[in-house]
Amino acid sequence: MASDPPRLSVVLITRDAEPRIGATLDSVAFADERIVLDHGSRDRTCELAAARGAHVHPAQDWPGFG
Repeated sequence: MASDPPRLSVVLITRDAEPRIGATLDSVAFADERIVLDHGSRDRTCELAAARGAHVHPAQDWPGFG
C-alpha cells in the first residue's frame, strides 16, 4: 500500500509585518502550505500575505506566548 508523501506547513505569527512579510513568505515558498496567524495588524500584512498565496487567519483574541 503506497502512502502519501509527507507535507510541510509553515506557520507565521505576525503583527504589523508589512515591511518583511513578502520576503519571509518567499523564503518558505517550498512549503506545501503557508499559514499566517495575524494578531491585529494595522498595516497591509494580511493583504500582502494573501496575495502571496498564504492562508491568513486573523486572531484578535490571541493571548500571545505567555
